[in-house]
Amino acid sequence: MDRPVNILVIEDVKADFLMIERHLHRNQIAARCLWAANAAEIGDALDRGGWDLVLSDYNVPGLDFRENLTRIRGRFPNLPVLLISGSIGEEEAVEILKIGAWDFVLKDNLARLAPSVRRALLEASEREALRRAEESLRISEERFQLAMRGANDGLWDWNLKSNDVYFSPRWKAMLGYAEDELSSSPFTWINLLHPDDRLPTQARMGEFLKGGDDRIELRFRMRHKDGGDRHIRAPAFLIRDGQGQPERLVGTHVDLTESKLAEAGLRQAAAVFTSTLEAVFVTDRDGVILAVNPAFSIISEYPEDEVLSRGLDILQPGHDDRAFYQAMWREVWAKGSWQGEVSCRRRGGDIFPAWLGMTSVVNEGGESVSYVGVFTDLSRLKHSEAKLQHLAHHDPLTDLPNRVLLRLRLEHALDRSRRDGSRCAVLSLDLDHFKVVNDSLGHDCGDEVLRMAAGRLRRQIGGADTLARLGGDEFVVVLDDVVRVEDAAGVAQEMIENIGAPHRLNNGHEVCIRASVGISLFPDDGDSADQLIQHADTATYQAKQEGRGGYRFYTRSLTEKANRRLAMESGLRRALEQKEFVLHYQPLVSLASGRADGVEALVRWQPPGQDLVPPCQFIPLAEETGLIVTLGDWVLREACSQMRRWLDLGLGLNKVAVNLSPQQFRLSSLHERVRDILHDSRLPPSCLELELTETTIMAQGDHAVTQMAALKDQGIHLAIDDFGTGYSSLAYLRRFPLDKLKIDQSFVRDIPHDQGAIEITSTIIAMAKNLKLSVLAEGVETHAQLDFLSGSGCDSCQGFLYSRPLPADDFKGWMARSG
Repeated sequence: MDRPVNILVIEDVKADFLMIERHLHRNQIAARCLWAANAAEIGDALDRGGWDLVLSDYNVPGLDFRENLTRIRGRFPNLPVLLISGSIGEEEAVEILKIGAWDFVLKDNLARLAPSVRRALLEASEREALRRAEESLRISEERFQLAMRGANDGLWDWNLKSNDVYFSPRWKAMLGYAEDELSSSPFTWINLLHPDDRLPTQARMGEFLKGGDDRIELRFRMRHKDGGDRHIRAPAFLIRDGQGQPERLVGTHVDLTESKLAEAGLRQAAAVFTSTLEAVFVTDRDGVILAVNPAFSIISEYPEDEVLSRGLDILQPGHDDRAFYQAMWREVWAKGSWQGEVSCRRRGGDIFPAWLGMTSVVNEGGESVSYVGVFTDLSRLKHSEAKLQHLAHHDPLTDLPNRVLLRLRLEHALDRSRRDGSRCAVLSLDLDHFKVVNDSLGHDCGDEVLRMAAGRLRRQIGGADTLARLGGDEFVVVLDDVVRVEDAAGVAQEMIENIGAPHRLNNGHEVCIRASVGISLFPDDGDSADQLIQHADTATYQAKQEGRGGYRFYTRSLTEKANRRLAMESGLRRALEQKEFVLHYQPLVSLASGRADGVEALVRWQPPGQDLVPPCQFIPLAEETGLIVTLGDWVLREACSQMRRWLDLGLGLNKVAVNLSPQQFRLSSLHERVRDILHDSRLPPSCLELELTETTIMAQGDHAVTQMAALKDQGIHLAIDDFGTGYSSLAYLRRFPLDKLKIDQSFVRDIPHDQGAIEITSTIIAMAKNLKLSVLAEGVETHAQLDFLSGSGCDSCQGFLYSRPLPADDFKGWMARSG
C-alpha cells in the first residue's frame, strides 16, 4: 500500500495504545493510528470513515466487544478487525474469530502483531480488488445483456469441458420459458429442437467441433412452450484453450419466425394468384388489362401477351351486352365493388356463363388506382346441377332413392291410397350380422355386399314400387295397391330368399347374408309416412329379436314394448344425472382363513320411492345405448372411494373387485381413466381388481393384450369373470396377464349333484393352478358346495352362503359380526 494506512485502535489504556503504535512503526508499518477509548469516540471515528484496519482490545469498560464487532461489520463488511488483548483465553478467541474477527494477538506477544496486520491489509486489498473486478464484470455483463436485449437476440454459452450451458433470459423467453424453467444442459437445447431438425443439426455440430473452423452458422426450428415452432438462425464462434483445443462455444439465437411468415405470406399470395382455378385479372382505372393469371388464359383461351394493354370488352359476347357491362362499371365506380352472373365469350367464340366479381383498389388517399376482377366458369356447375339434384335424392353407394326421396314417394303413394281406398305397405329390411362382414373382411367388402343386396332387391321389385336405402344396411320398400296382407308377406319372404343366396366377393370370399324384414300397413298401422317407416323398423327389430332371417308384421304390442324401452332409456339418463345408483358389496371369502379379504362392488338402481331395479333389467340397455361408459366410471370411482374409507377404518380388506363392461374395455383412454380415479380416491392400485368376461377379452384380440398390460403396469389386479361360459381357450388365456379366474355360478349351482359340473369345475381349478392363477367360485350357497371347492384347491368364493350383496353400512356391520 503506497499511502499510510489508517488504523483505529480501540483501547481504554493510553499506554497500551502508545505501545501498539510504537510497535507498528518499529516494524516499518506506516500507520496513522487514532485512539478511541469509549463508545462515543468509536462512533465518531466510524462516522468519519476511511479506515484500513481496526485493532480492538477485548476488555474496554462499558463496551461489549461482540456488539462492537457486529456494529463495525454492519457498516463496513470488508474492514479487517483484529482482536488484541492481554487477558482473553484461546478458546474464547477462537469463538471471536468465528463471528467475524480476522485474527487475535496477545499483548504479551506483540511479535505477532506486525505480521498479522500486514496479512490482514494484504487480504483486504485482495478482497477489494476482487470486489472491483466483480463489479466491473457485473457492469460489463449488464451492458452486454442490455445490448443483447436491444438486439432482441438470445445468448448461449456452452462450456465444452464441463458440459454446462448458459442460456440468457432472452434465449429462454424467445421460446416462452421463464429463467428458472430450463436446466443448464446441452440436452435442453437438443430436446427443444424440432424432431425433424434434431439429427441433422447434431450431425453438423459434431462435424464442426471435429474440424478446424472457429465459426459456424446453423438454421433450425425449435419448439416453443405453447407447442408452436420458431425458426432460428444461430451464429456461433469457438474459443480454444492454450493447447488449441475447443473450450467454449458461444453463440446467439435470432428468431426468424416473423420474417419467415412474411416471406411465406408473399409466396402464398403469389401462389394463390398463379395457381388459383378462378380467372384473375387486374386493370387500370380505364379498364385496360395490366395482368392476368394462368387460369384466365385457360378459361378465356386468350394467351397472356394477347390481352395485356387491351380492354375487358374482348370478353363481351356481342354488342347487345355493351349496356350491361357499362352499368356494371358504373356500379364499381360508385360503390367500389360489383358481383353477379355474366355471359362471356372465349377466344374461339364459345359463350359460357361466369360469376364475376370486381373490386376497386384504393390508395392511402382513398382514390381508386386499379381494379381486380375474379371470374369463375359456371358451365360445369350448370352442367352438374342435374347431377347434384340426383345426388341430393339418391344414395351414392347404391344409387337407390335416399330417405328424402323415399318420403316424397311414400307421401304420393298414401295420397293415391286415400283417394282410391286401397292399402299400401312399407317393408323395412336389415341385413343380419352385417357388422361382422365389415369387421372381418373390411369396409370395401361391406360396400360390395350392400351393392349386391341393392341389385338383387332392384331386380325383384322392378319399377312399379319404390326401393330405397336409408343408410347402413337398412333398405325400405314401398308396395302400392296391396290387395291382401299375404301379398306383402310373400314379397318379404322373396326378399329374404334373394338376399340369402350365396355371393362370391371380388376378393374370392363367399358370403351368405341373411335378412330380417318388418312390415307396416296403411291404413292399419299408421296414417303418415313417418309413422309407417317407424313402425316397419319396429317390426324389423322384433324379427331380429325372435331369431333373425324372417319377417314380422307391426302390432300394437311391439309399439308398447318400444315405448317401455324408451322409458327405460330415459330413466337411465335421469338416474345418472340425479345419482339414483347405489353400490352393494358382496364379500370375497378366503377359504384358507375363512374370512373376507375382499369385496365385489355391484351396482343397483334405486329410483326414488320405488324398489331396487336389478342389473339384469338395465345393464343390457346401458350397454346398447352407450350409457354404460358413464355408469362404469361412476361405479369405479364410488367403489375406490368406499374402499379407501374402509382402509382408513382398518376394516381388514385388501381389495375391491369392479366389473368392466365391453364398451369400457374398448376405450383407448381406459388406463388413464383408471389411473385418475385411483389418484383422486387415494386408493393403492394393488387394492383394485378389475373383472372382465371372456367374451370381452376375446373380442378385442391383440388390443386386449395391450389394454390389460397398461392396467397391469399400474399394479392393478385382473380377473376373468364367468369363466367357462365363453371361449375357455387355454391357448388364449396364456396370452393375457391375468391374476384370477372366477368360476361361473352356473357350474357351482349343480355341485355336488351333477357329475359334469364337478368335472368341469375341477378342470378349471387345475388349469388355473397350472397357469399360476388364483381361483374364486361364484354363487356358493351350500356347505356341500363349499366342501367340494375347498377340497379341490379353490382359493376363495362368494355367494349367499356367506352374504347377499349389502349396502356399504350393512356390509361394515357384517364384517364386525363375522369376526
